Amino acid sequence: MRLGNVNWYYLLFTFFFTVATYNYMRLFQIRSYSGEHGFNQKFWFKQRVVQASFFTVVFSLIGSWFYLKIASWTLVMLSILPGLISLLYPLSFRNPMQSFTSLRTIPGLKVFLIASSWAYITFLIPVIYWYDIQPLDWVEFGMRVFLIIALIIPFDIRDLQMDDSQLRTLPQVLGVHRSKLLAMVLLGLYLVWKFIQHFLGCLTPEMLVAWTLGLMYAAVLIYKMNVSSSEIRSSFWIEGTPVLVVVLELLFSQLYY
Repeated sequence: MRLGNVNWYYLLFTFFFTVATYNYMRLFQIRSYSGEHGFNQKFWFKQRVVQASFFTVVFSLIGSWFYLKIASWTLVMLSILPGLISLLYPLSFRNPMQSFTSLRTIPGLKVFLIASSWAYITFLIPVIYWYDIQPLDWVEFGMRVFLIIALIIPFDIRDLQMDDSQLRTLPQVLGVHRSKLLAMVLLGLYLVWKFIQHFLGCLTPEMLVAWTLGLMYAAVLIYKMNVSSSEIRSSFWIEGTPVLVVVLELLFSQLYY
């Protein structure tokens, strides 16, 4: 893909602000955390508020430094929407009608907001800012949304017993089995898209093999996922699939040449 030459400042900005934003959201939702369902990452945050707040500030400052290195009015305008979503997502307020209290409580919206924001920040912004966007880029954006939804589903399966029923997550609506099937179908669609990109000359053989192995690996882990699975399986091993793909692609590139 063309993003092989993406600006390192933007890459590092994305990394540090992703960590900072994740911590920010956890800190705002900290009141609802308890050890009722065993020791988990959320409860860990509640026990270490000061440390988590400190690292959130530090990572935000480091991310801001990298952002300022490449900042322009165009990049600022492109960043406003995901910035507002990240800022408002964990906030809630009292509503007498109880039809809307926060973005994350709107039924079915949570997974779409997360997936589209990830795809927008990691793909669409760099393409628009550093390249001329092409029709196939919009297809890649849509496919990335599907991929991220597939990787989020195991996280929602693990949190099924802890999430409020009003969230209407996919496992709450479809059940665990159907949600896992949906995730594997979405992974399959993304793999088909990768083969199409390869035949169009947009994807190297090394990247195709890396994506094939990475998606197969994710599918196996998702198939074995259930509500009692460890948090590290959903939060690290499955959601870390794109990182695994990058590592495999670099490895295969070295072996090939």
